[in-house]
Amino acid sequence: MLPPVIMSGYWPKDEVPRDVFSLLYFTEGAFIAIDGRSIEGEPYQRDIWRQSIGGDRSSSVFALAETFVDLVEAPERLLT
Repeated sequence: MLPPVIMSGYWPKDEVPRDVFSLLYFTEGAFIAIDGRSIEGEPYQRDIWRQSIGGDRSSSVFALAETFVDLVEAPERLLT
């Protein structure tokens, strides 16, 4: 497991303007098992993190203490 990443900032993916605060743990390797049976597949790099925390990151990630806050009035600089 890689060191944790703290994400804090504007979340542009919703219709309602929001800020997000999250503690993310990425890994380069992982596996999933259901009822003791392994599921095939490998983690891969994703570009969805470039805007929020920078760079391509693994598809294998879990978030702890994730909080979304609706902004009553979004700062104009965030909406452009």
